Amino acid sequence: MMKKIVIKGAKEHNLKNVSVEIPKDKFVVITGLSGSGKSSLAFDTIYAEGQRRYVESLSAYARQFLDKMKKPNVDLIEGLSPAIAIEQKNTSKKIKDIILYGSDEDEIKFNYDDGYEKYSYKKTFEGVINNLERRFLESDSEWKREAIAEYQSDTACEACNGDRLKEEALCVKINGLNISEVTKKSISDSAEWFKDLVNHIDKRQFKIAEHVLKEINERLNFLLNVGSDYLTLSRESGTLSGGEAQRIRLASQIGSGLTGVLYVLDEPSIGLHQKDNVKLINALKRLRDLGNTVIVVEHDTETMENADHIIDLGPEAGTNGGQVTSQGTYDEIKKDKN
Repeated sequence: MMKKIVIKGAKEHNLKNVSVEIPKDKFVVITGLSGSGKSSLAFDTIYAEGQRRYVESLSAYARQFLDKMKKPNVDLIEGLSPAIAIEQKNTSKKIKDIILYGSDEDEIKFNYDDGYEKYSYKKTFEGVINNLERRFLESDSEWKREAIAEYQSDTACEACNGDRLKEEALCVKINGLNISEVTKKSISDSAEWFKDLVNHIDKRQFKIAEHVLKEINERLNFLLNVGSDYLTLSRESGTLSGGEAQRIRLASQIGSGLTGVLYVLDEPSIGLHQKDNVKLINALKRLRDLGNTVIVVEHDTETMENADHIIDLGPEAGTNGGQVTSQGTYDEIKKDKN
């Protein structure tokens, strides 16, 4: 089995015929200036091809439910494992505003590419909210109006105060708290509460809850280990920042115990307090120690110091980037005069 990923002639976006070898089962950082080609190499080339090959290995029956994936612009990639991307998936406020409320008189460029046909066109964009409001007011169909009403704002129920459970369910309490009150705790406080819970239940109750408590405590520890201790269990996923959502997905992947996987992450340290950065780095190392290859697009110096291998792209951004300027360990790159 190959112990390295071999890439030859990568030309996605601004990559200039990049050829590089990446050690497998290691913690690898791809760094460089913004726009130097880091994401083009990590996500648009390595992850895209790993995902495409995995999908093509599935049965014809399974593939019919999946979109056809475009092959990245690269001459050769060898040694790939099934790939999982843990991206930030956040959108800038300006783009969110356009998506929700439209572009007014400004024309937006739309790109269409299904792998066979590719074209672009420009037009004004009405916006999702404006479109739903117009259709709601114009429609004579009660069914359509009810369907659109599902996307209207939520308000707390007067009966349950937003707990979304019947009174009978909320009357069930463990150690003085119902399930809604527990989920309003931070992950840090929840971990302490569940850890202490064994001191407040009898032997019979412990026997019933033993395996459930073990699973809950393990999952809470995974979240603590990636610096998410301040989040509440009831926090809606749509309100998470890109970095927060990415770290939660990282915790779930550690908990899955998968091995032989290629993980690609996009600046997971963003928005993280420096004191919690060590927790994140240790989580990435743990993912590696399970027998996985971990590739991280990152600028953080502490993360690079702890990486097994670093690939530096540049020398500048955009058309002046897209080249491997240096690679090796952190100490080796510091000594590189280039």
